[in-house]
Amino acid sequence: MGTAVKAEISKFGRKLVENGLTTSFFGNISAYENGVLYATKTGSMLDELEDDNIVEVYLDNACPNDKLATTELCVHRKIIKETGAKRVMHAHTVFSILAGDFFKEAACFSAAEILPFLKYVPVVTGKSGTDELAESVAEGLTMNKIVIVKDHGVFAVGDTLKECYVYISGLEFYAKALLMKKLFMKNGII
Repeated sequence: MGTAVKAEISKFGRKLVENGLTTSFFGNISAYENGVLYATKTGSMLDELEDDNIVEVYLDNACPNDKLATTELCVHRKIIKETGAKRVMHAHTVFSILAGDFFKEAACFSAAEILPFLKYVPVVTGKSGTDELAESVAEGLTMNKIVIVKDHGVFAVGDTLKECYVYISGLEFYAKALLMKKLFMKNGII
């Protein structure tokens, strides 16, 4: 089972980078299966993940591998405990981060009738790798499958990493469209 989970993490780490949703060092991924939390190692390159870049830790108890896992491990644990999600994906998506500045508590996009998860995207705060961030992200993810962390990135949850990827790529596409429209309107282009 661990091999298939690690392959899934590697595949979607590569997709995030190859499709310009983040750069190699900015983001992390986890998968919860059969009582084991698989998480990317701190400092690992998302587009070059091998089995040894993914560590096995516990959801409820600390273990020696905790110090090897992503610095956002406490956030991933809290998310899974609070939402029951099987997969968590975090990326530093440029346009979603910028769009977060236009919304106070939640982002809303006109494409919500096509992609309902864009109707209400919580915008939360918290410093990277802290319990404060873990609390705010987990709370936001009880309202929607994706959140924007102000000046930081996005977190998405799902039963599969494909589901998480769809949320992140959809949000990033419409965040970019929103920002381009605002820029064009400001400059009298449209």
